[in-house]
Amino acid sequence: VCACVCVGCCYGISCRYILCVPLFLVQHLTWGTIPVTLLFAYTLTGLEDISQEIENPFRETWHALPIDSICACIKKNCYEILARMQQVDRDV
Repeated sequence: VCACVCVGCCYGISCRYILCVPLFLVQHLTWGTIPVTLLFAYTLTGLEDISQEIENPFRETWHALPIDSICACIKKNCYEILARMQQVDRDV
């Protein structure tokens, strides 16, 4: 619950920041404000998307980590290690 509140709060702050930046830049850059604001907004929203993906990498999406296959491989490796340990105990 706390993470959702934090993400929403950060999203609101970044949206307000993106909306306020052009007001301050227009005095200095005039028409250059438009591409600078677009670049700034694209960068900020990209960073937000990356941070959300890092926060929860095991989602059910096409670009998520394959947690089921990773767990299956770990389980298979653990059983293999146990089988080898039991075989060593029998040989000794």
